[in-house]
Amino acid sequence: MQISCNTKELNSALEKAVRFVSKKGYLPSITGILLEATDRLTIRATDLESYITITMDASIFEGGMFVVPKEFRDIVKSLKTDTVNLHTFEGTLTINNTLTVSEVTPPDEFPPPLKMNRDFAFDVSTHDFTSALKRVLPSVSTDDSRLMLTGVLVEMEGFDLTLISTDGFRLATHGVNGVCLSQSVQPLRLLYQD
Repeated sequence: MQISCNTKELNSALEKAVRFVSKKGYLPSITGILLEATDRLTIRATDLESYITITMDASIFEGGMFVVPKEFRDIVKSLKTDTVNLHTFEGTLTINNTLTVSEVTPPDEFPPPLKMNRDFAFDVSTHDFTSALKRVLPSVSTDDSRLMLTGVLVEMEGFDLTLISTDGFRLATHGVNGVCLSQSVQPLRLLYQD
């Protein structure tokens, strides 16, 4: 793999991706971030509970895949150049011909992207959805021992979207009009993404 891309854009993408990297190291493949160069640069991260895929423009001289450690974000953030050049060779990634990073795991061991459930879809204004979230987020539990309470239930029926949260003591619910098809519980950390 040999690519060149904007340092600020890569840093921004890595800032988002690193939130999805597993904090528990029981599987080496999910403790890193997958970089995949085809016609664009694709950045993927997962903790097997949630998954993010980010695509960005880059000059691709040679395609390929490489799994970098999450600390790669700190390296990119510290770069003083406008452009970052990445080149892989035998399990190492060279950054701007000076720094090298070892591969976390072979790219073929990285979990494949999640299949989107097209039955779970809704169309609602950003303002209405953000307003509803602000009303229910204070009641989400932060206690990981009660996992089902650490998210917001997004329930959809007909044209109504209802967000529900509880920490076991407080219950919050708020409805929004939109085009809706089903329900799911969304983890709290996904709802706080920018």
